[in-house]
Amino acid sequence: MREAYVIGVGMTRFAKFLDRSVKDLTREAMENVLADANISKEDLQAAWFSNSNWGNYSGQHSIRGQVALRPLGIMGLPITNVENALCQIFLDTQLSLLYIQLTPKRVLIKF
Repeated sequence: MREAYVIGVGMTRFAKFLDRSVKDLTREAMENVLADANISKEDLQAAWFSNSNWGNYSGQHSIRGQVALRPLGIMGLPITNVENALCQIFLDTQLSLLYIQLTPKRVLIKF
């Protein structure tokens, strides 16, 4: 297996954002990570999207990553949605690193 590296990170402040949508928060995190990694969204080859409560508030119970990333122009690449409550950060990190080690994909983003 080849090695995998984290080349950029970005996040939103942890708080209640009653005036912002998940799409707004996704945009902020996306802009932060792309700037930190010094890459463009066109460089992305896969995406991993974790969210545990959006469906309860919006009724969007599936394809959450596709819905949140589409307004940012992120389409046409594999998007994996992870729903595992408090364990999702560990699960999607393990799966995304395994994915990059076992496939020809070289650049992915994880939310």
